[in-house]
Amino acid sequence: MVTMAWLFLFLISFTWGCTESTPETTIRFGLASAPTNLDPRYATDATSARINRLLYSRLVDFAEDATPIASLATWEVLTPTHYRFTFIEPRPTFPDGTEITAADVKATYVSVLDPKTSSPHRGLLANISRMVTPSESTI
Repeated sequence: MVTMAWLFLFLISFTWGCTESTPETTIRFGLASAPTNLDPRYATDATSARINRLLYSRLVDFAEDATPIASLATWEVLTPTHYRFTFIEPRPTFPDGTEITAADVKATYVSVLDPKTSSPHRGLLANISRMVTPSESTI
């Protein structure tokens, strides 16, 4: 009887790792706290900001030394208060494959700047007085 119990335990130990495998597209990581908002227009806590950086790309990002680097777009400084951003080709896409347009970017910034949306990031963008989209890839 004891031998059968040991044999049973021995055999069942081989099934311990027989769980469903995780798809290669899955990312798992631990967090100290839950994110409060995954909409980057409203996220203010560190956890939400960290996850949003994994979920969303920026037009321009920053290197470790805080110098700007192209992410989705290159930029030109036309005057100290006038910038032109142009998408890097091939143009970035949404998850469904639709190309992101300058109008999409403008709509996001207009939303943040709209007092009705109450975005906490509105003040950071207060210097934006106007945005134009001369083409689908230029802001």
